[in-house]
Amino acid sequence: MPTSNKDYGFTFNGHHSSDFGLKVMSDKAVTLPAKNKVTVQLPYANGVIDLSDIYGNNSYGERTITVSCRLYSGRLDYMATQNMYHVIADWLMGTKGKTKLIDDADPYRFYLAEAEAAPTITEGSVYSTISVVFQCYPFLFHPNEYNELWDTFDLINGVMQPTEYDISGSESIVLVNTGEAPINLICDAISDFRLNIDGVICHISAGVTDNMDVQLQPGENHIKITGNGTLKFDWTEEVI
Repeated sequence: MPTSNKDYGFTFNGHHSSDFGLKVMSDKAVTLPAKNKVTVQLPYANGVIDLSDIYGNNSYGERTITVSCRLYSGRLDYMATQNMYHVIADWLMGTKGKTKLIDDADPYRFYLAEAEAAPTITEGSVYSTISVVFQCYPFLFHPNEYNELWDTFDLINGVMQPTEYDISGSESIVLVNTGEAPINLICDAISDFRLNIDGVICHISAGVTDNMDVQLQPGENHIKITGNGTLKFDWTEEVI
């Protein structure tokens, strides 16, 4: 759903599409990521051995999002139209690598996307059509929503769970990652803590910790916390 009074569109590289007078057309196309398959054919054997999930999780290729936009400017105002083409191209092509892309239809999630190929422009007399293909990281990012704000809560896949704990000695908790990929667990600690996450030991220093050593696996994560003080958790899930 739209997030403001602006025309429906998308936010990318610091601007909403309506900032350039663009109106997104109804033929938007999203390609879901395909699995990366690694197989080995054994001599004299039927079938193949599938090694795709050798590290415990599926891996995926990138997804694409194709968006067509109408610009109400064309050949009848040639110079102004050419100038707008350059401004829009700079906006779409001006990122260094992938950056956040937010679709107004799903404002509580975001993609990491890049317009690698040049946009396609079809010029008319009074309006033009600009089509852009975004190359995206396979997963859609879903910031944690474990609060009581029903407007943003996912009633189908969401999990209502506390993310802040006052620890005195030790406590066992369960955090649920409803995404499909392991993700970093961000810890904001008032003092030092020891975490045992399903047998993996992590030491947390006072302050904010955000590194690959502390991860939530998809599904339930059983955590034993040892220490004293307040410990807050945050994370961003990755969903197909």
